[in-house]
Amino acid sequence: MPLITIMGGVAAGLGISLLTRSSVKDWVDAGKLQAFQIPKRYRSSKVHFVFRRNLFRTSAFNHFIEQFEKTE
Repeated sequence: MPLITIMGGVAAGLGISLLTRSSVKDWVDAGKLQAFQIPKRYRSSKVHFVFRRNLFRTSAFNHFIEQFEKTE
């Protein structure tokens, strides 16, 4: 459901989003969205994950963060 909400917002002119081509294919084919390929030099970049310092960290959240740390 969140993916449909994101694409609906983009289709309504509320903004832009970075999504996989496969996830938007039907919307592009139907003429609801326009897709652009990211230039090769920008396809790989650092991503920063930000969260509140005093956030209660569940074991699931900690595992999620560990996955990011493994890719450094």
